[in-house]
Amino acid sequence: MKNLKKKIVIFTILIIILLILIIIGIGKNKGFIKLRESIKLSEETNLAIDDFSIKDNEDNTVNIIFSRENGISKVVYPTGFEIKCNNKQKVSIDFPVEANKKYIFKVTNSIGEETEESFITPEANIQLTKGNLNISLDDIVTNIRAKINEKNIATNFIKMAIGENEAKDSTTTNVAQIFTDWKSFGDGNWGYNESSNWIYNTKNSSYMTGYYDPNGKYENIELEFEARTTDSDDDMMGSMIRFNELENSKYSSYLFLLDNHGYNGGIDNRSL
Repeated sequence: MKNLKKKIVIFTILIIILLILIIIGIGKNKGFIKLRESIKLSEETNLAIDDFSIKDNEDNTVNIIFSRENGISKVVYPTGFEIKCNNKQKVSIDFPVEANKKYIFKVTNSIGEETEESFITPEANIQLTKGNLNISLDDIVTNIRAKINEKNIATNFIKMAIGENEAKDSTTTNVAQIFTDWKSFGDGNWGYNESSNWIYNTKNSSYMTGYYDPNGKYENIELEFEARTTDSDDDMMGSMIRFNELENSKYSSYLFLLDNHGYNGGIDNRSL
């Protein structure tokens, strides 16, 4: 009987010790889980900084990202509309915009500190051209837009046109094709000399006459040309810039004229 009681006591003690170990183990596990969660939260907190950035989209919306180390309590739109952010460290918003506006947002963090963040949406035109450079203008446009965004300027209404530099040179261009495609004005008698690769006028015109590209639209050009007269006529020679054909055979342009101040103010038989 005594041995049975002794065994019961020992068994009871073992059960108590086992329960104690289980409780201690659970406590340790809970403590480990809490520690692990604390570390994770600490890492997230260390990664967050007080920041503001924008990135514009093609549908005239701007993606706005607010970051606060202490978390964000609320964001107030320029319209006064308020959103609760539940102390998130980062908040992303797609916001519709209009041209030539300034948008101001009020951001309150979890400890009640309020700051203002703003960006603008200007209208602008940017023309990008290249010659023979082996580069992608599309990549340049993307980089330019990103750099502009970094200055809190949205590019939704900034137009960036891409073009290629074009040159017409008698040594590399089919001048006969130019003669066919271009158009003369005035009473000149224009022709093409295949051996010299020149376009010429054989008539002593009574007024301005010329030869021009009716479909030409050029910007930021460098103009270089060669002209010659074969007699000692008193006319001037030159080039037209910003030439426009009006109604009734009338024209407007800027003229660059060459004059040697001799032969009644005209040009003698020399190359220019």
